[in-house]
Parts: sequence; structure tokens; C-alpha cells
Amino acid sequence: MQDSFNNKISKNIPEESHILLAVSGGIDSVVLMHLCSKISTNFKISIAHVNHNFHKDSEKMENFVQKLSKKYNWDFHSKSINDKINSNIESKLRNERYKLLLNIKNEINADYVFTAHHSLDQAETILMKILNSSSFDGLKGIREKKKHIFRPMLEFLKSDIISLAKKHNLKYLDDPTNNDEKFLRNFLRKNIFPKLKTIKPNIEKPFLSFSERVSEVNSLIDYNTDNFFKSDLYDFKDNIHFLDRYNFKDYPLLLKLNIIKRICFSKNESFSKNLVSELKEFFHKEKTGSTKSIGDFLITFDRKDITVSKREFLGFSENVTVDEEKFFKDFTFKWTFEKMPKKFSKGSNTEYIDATNVGTDLTIRSVKSDDYFYPLGMNGKKKVSKYLVDNKISFLDKKNTFVVCNGEDIVWVAGHQISNNYKLSKNSKKIAKLNFYRN
Repeated sequence: MQDSFNNKISKNIPEESHILLAVSGGIDSVVLMHLCSKISTNFKISIAHVNHNFHKDSEKMENFVQKLSKKYNWDFHSKSINDKINSNIESKLRNERYKLLLNIKNEINADYVFTAHHSLDQAETILMKILNSSSFDGLKGIREKKKHIFRPMLEFLKSDIISLAKKHNLKYLDDPTNNDEKFLRNFLRKNIFPKLKTIKPNIEKPFLSFSERVSEVNSLIDYNTDNFFKSDLYDFKDNIHFLDRYNFKDYPLLLKLNIIKRICFSKNESFSKNLVSELKEFFHKEKTGSTKSIGDFLITFDRKDITVSKREFLGFSENVTVDEEKFFKDFTFKWTFEKMPKKFSKGSNTEYIDATNVGTDLTIRSVKSDDYFYPLGMNGKKKVSKYLVDNKISFLDKKNTFVVCNGEDIVWVAGHQISNNYKLSKNSKKIAKLNFYRN
């Protein structure tokens, strides 16, 4: 076991690194200390203990770890969780524990944090993930190495850990919370895994194999995702990601999700199970003009492409006073009061409207998802987004489409169509000329 541990360290951790061991005082972390004591000549080692303040023996365990640190002549650091946690206790305690461990790491300028997770922890985690309908990526379970967290005992059997502790007469304390079956992990450990072990004594091994297979499938998905972004089926311009719609529709769901994840999420984020279901339904319907929001991104089914873009452009809005010419990044807008024209322009950049109810300011802004207007020549109202889809306006052009508003009322979908409510008639006495030009 020591040889296997040493080999794991030599392959993953550079010599002379400063290692911070997360030690609770239980058998697993005490064995971790023992194993690390045999490599300490090549590394600087410190001890971190997080006092959960969750049971009557919390202080006793902290004192025990502190004394044990002195035995090995290693620096001891501790932090306490003082906030009272009443719901989702297991998850919140874990998150708080890691936060405090990383705080200690940063304070003492350590390179890595070692934890004592082992194969039974991995098996329990995978089963919990399955019971909670986690995403496929989540079924990998506990990662051996994630950023600065390393778990060198993850492949070790619990029985081997117990044997090593007995062989070297290692003293440790049992955490009383490990017997509390209101925690799902403890319930599985106390009730389910003992029964599974009657069928297969080393029940952890198939779970470790399962984790490896999941990792291999994820590697295959990542490989195909990399190839997709290098291919002609993907393009990125004007801060918009274009995915070839025809080919994308035939991809397996896991590949679709991974492509979208690469665009919308940071490396360590993942989809919730609800979002996976929503995206699956969204991709299945494949309806032109339909949209799906993910955080700051908007996915849209265009005619030829699926586009993924930041939603920041949806917030543009600017008031323009009569006779004022406004120059923006991509266009110029000006409006004036005029007399009835003798001849109307045939271009789409200029429109005349009945300005009876128009004051001295109009607003030009981005199109919102719930915008509607009354298109000239049509009966009733229509959503602006639907009007643009029906007129075969591409997503890139839709992104650069703006509406001119009189208060909340849409007067003109700039460069496309005015509202029926502002059409000129022979009785129009107050007239406005609107000019919209692309730069």
C-alpha cells in the first residue's frame, strides 16, 4: 500500500511541494498522515483540521489532531464552522469544509490539499449520484485530482486501510456523525453496502471500474467536441457562435450538451438535471425562432444555424430628441417633423409616420422577447420576433434589429415595417420623418 501511495505521489506531485493534509482524526485521515510521513523528506507537510462544531466531540477531535501533528512535527492549522446549518446539512458542511481548507491553503501558501477519500467513498458517491439522477458527467463520482485538491487514496480499499491502521497500531477517533443515518451517505454505508458485500466482497471495485468507463466516455465526447469546434460546422463572428443546424440535429444528446456547455459554462460548471431535460425538449422540437436562455446566453434556432450569443445586446436603449442626429456603433438615427412628402422613398432606411401623438422624444432600442406591434397592412398585433422569423430575417440580422418607440408603443421596426397605428392618411396634419442608416 505504501509503494502504491508513493508511486501515486511521484506521478502527480512535484518534489518539494508544500502539501496540506485535511485531517479529521478518523481512521482514513490518520492513515493518510502515516503514509505521508514516509515521503515527508521530499515535501513540506502541514495539517489542516476543520471543526464542524456539529457534535459534542468536535473539540476533542480537534485537540487529538493537534497532538498528532506535534508527533510528526508538522504545523497545525484549524478553522471552525460557526454558522448553524439546519437544512441540506451534508452538502452545506462539505462545501463549507472545502472553502475553509482552501482558505488555509492560501494563508500558508501551500501547493496542494490532500484528502483521505478512498474507494468506498467513491462507491457511495456514485450510488448517491445515480439516486439523485445526476448528469452523466457527474457519474464519474469523486475526481482524483481537481485543481489543487488531490486524493491519493481514492483507489484504496477500506479493508486495506483498516489493516494498515491495525498493523501500525495507529490511534484514531470515530466521528459520531458517521453513525447518523439521516445522512444518505451513512444510510448507504450502514444498510446497503454491507448487503452488497455479501454478494461481492470487494464491492468498491465495480464502482471504480464504472467511474473509469464514464471517464473514458467523457473523453470520447470531449474529443468529438474538440473536432466540432475545429470543423466547418462551427463559426464565431460578431460575438455569436454559429452551429450548423442540419448536422447538429443528428448528434447524440451528450455531444450536443457538451458543445453547449463549452460555450455557456466555465470548465468546472455543469448542467442541472432540470436544465438537461429542458434542453433535450428544446432540441427535440427544433422550431425555427424558438429560444432558450442559459445564464447570460441565448440559444436560438435560426433557419440554417443554431446560434448562441450573449444576451447583452438586449439591453440597448437610447432616447433621441427631434432634429437630433445620433451616431451609434453600428447605425445612425435621426428624426424630424416634416410636411407631407410629395414623393415617398422606396428604400427601407426612411419612413414617414403620423406624429399626432408624438412629443419631442423617441426611443430607439433593442428588440425584447415580448415585444409586439401592429404591422402596416395587417389586422391585429404580432410579436416582433415572429414578424422577423416570418420575413426570413437571420439571427445575425435580428441581433442588429432595433425598434423605434413612442413611450412603450412601437412605431417602427427600423428598416423593416412601421406600425399600422402610425400610418399616414390624407388627414394627417403632424408628420415625422424617421431615418435609420447602417454605418
